[in-house]
This record gives sequence, C-alpha cells and structure tokens, in this order.
Amino acid sequence: MQVPDAYGLSHSISSFHATKPPVPSAQTEQNIETTETPKNPLKVVHKFISENKTEINTTANVFGALTNLFAFLEGNFHLFNMDTDKLEIISTFFAKCATSARGITGAIDCFNKNNLIPLLGFAGEVPVAIFASGFNLWLARGIPQGINQFQGILKRRGITTEVNGKTITLSREDGDDFKKYGIGMFEGLKLSFVEFGKIIKELFTKPFKGEQRMPHSVFVCSIFQILGPILHLSGLKTFGAWMRDTFGAAVDVGYILDKKKADEPSYGPAGAAWIGSAIVDYLKRLDYFESRVSNSTQLSLFFDGIAGAFYGIANFGKSAKKTAARSTVQPEAA
Repeated sequence: MQVPDAYGLSHSISSFHATKPPVPSAQTEQNIETTETPKNPLKVVHKFISENKTEINTTANVFGALTNLFAFLEGNFHLFNMDTDKLEIISTFFAKCATSARGITGAIDCFNKNNLIPLLGFAGEVPVAIFASGFNLWLARGIPQGINQFQGILKRRGITTEVNGKTITLSREDGDDFKKYGIGMFEGLKLSFVEFGKIIKELFTKPFKGEQRMPHSVFVCSIFQILGPILHLSGLKTFGAWMRDTFGAAVDVGYILDKKKADEPSYGPAGAAWIGSAIVDYLKRLDYFESRVSNSTQLSLFFDGIAGAFYGIANFGKSAKKTAARSTVQPEAA
C-alpha cells in the first residue's frame, strides 16, 4: 500500500517495518554483563573492601583485642591453666592481623581519595605487622601511624588551592578527600608538601593559633612519633620508646580534646585507648613493672585494638558503602 508523505511523495507502509532493532543474542547479553561487571580480581577485592571497610576494620580489631585481653588475664590469673606461651603467640598473631586490616582498609580509603602520603603510612602497617616482634609491635607502628596521621592534618587545614582555574577552599570536614575536589593523586602530593612547608613556617611565626592549633600539634607530635622507633633501632632503645609513647599519647590527647568529637564521637574513645596502650608499653619496659605483671604486651595490644576499631568508625564513618561508587564532584568557587 502506497501513502503520500507531507511532500506528496508515496512510500510503502511496509517500509516503516523494514528495519527492526536486532534482538540481542545470548552472547551479546553476556558481553554486556561482562562489561558492566568487571571480573578483574583486584577490582573485585578493591570494591569489596571499599564498601565494607568499617566492618572489616572493626571486626578484625575487636576480635584481636579480645584475644589479647584474654591472653593477658590468663597470664596473670590462670583462669583456665592454659599454656600462656602458646596463647601469647596466638593472640599476637591476631593483633598483627588487626594491624594489617587497619592498614589495608586505611590505604584503600586514601587511594579512593587520591591522598598519597597517608596512603603510604597505612600501607606501611602491613610490613610492620609482618616483621615486628609482638613485644615491639606498638613501638614499630609509630612510623606508619605517624605518617598516616597526616591525613587528619590535611583534613583540618582548610586548604585553599586552585583547581581548573578556580580558587577553592577544601572543607575541614573532608579536606583530605582530594578526589572529591577534582585533585589528582600527584597534584594532591604536591599540594600536601606545600601545606607541610606552610605549617613549618607557621610554627615559627604564629604557632598553635586558632583553627590551626590541631594541625600544628599533630604535625609536631607525628614527626617525633616517627623518630622514636628510628632512635630505638639506632641503639637508643629506652629513649626511642619513650619518645614514641609520649608523642603518640600527645596526639591522642588531641583526639580527646578535638572539637570534631561532636560530629565524630568515636575519636575520643580511640584517643583514650591509645593513651592506655602508650602507658602500658612504656611501663612494660621497666623491670619493676615487668617483673610483677605478666603478658603486659598483650594489655598494650588490647588497648591498641580497641583504639583501632573506634578510629576506623570515626575515620570511615557511615559513608563507607558509598566510597567505591562515589563520583568526582566539580569544585566550587570559594
């Protein structure tokens, strides 16, 4: 059947049905599904940890802490008359697993934020967990922990920078998330070093003033916290351990006093538990204390695990399951 169109030309009605969309084959559907859901094992693992980092970190640290507490109690009160040496080996193993979980989840969180320096700090927790002895695990963690604390420094700085020709100020709530502001990994690295240079200058011109009090304090304490284990390895064992414990605890006092507790209350308990870990780690190096209290290392690791769980809750927050799918937002002018 012929029908005229708007210009008086005739077309066959059948021509309107001549081209039908092709029906996708099973193979085509399979290709589409494969494209939408990559089977790369690394991507699958990355996605899983990104979406569940709070749960992974909390579970590993709480379980490790409980095994450490049990080993400490059994070693001192002989509740079940177990072999305390074997129990200490097992509980130390779980403490190292908790340390590794804390490092892996933190590193992936920083990777998702294009924040390289704290990423390296968190990643450093894994080799420390593998190679450090149980007795010196808390001491050795001073190096990676001191580095990953730069995440909190950058977050609280209120950094002003230029992105895509626009001047922006990073929020003090999420200023460590460079990706959110359209800042790449290496641009963020450069920006971090610029900020550290500014902090050093400010420490001589206007130290510990106003909103910069927390970043300044954590920066100074983190440097000495990193130096402590290095001095210990160089032969100044007691002094190096004292430095790591003292300045690590000083940072934790900052967590307790930090005004951000109102929005992230888990920072307070994390700081308090880490102070407990530092105190016990220092005391166990004194003959008077060590001769009277057994398995004191396990008590220190117990506090460390509890602190790690609370810190993860505060640091990752409720947005953990949204991180992997989060898209980069366009920077807004300040």
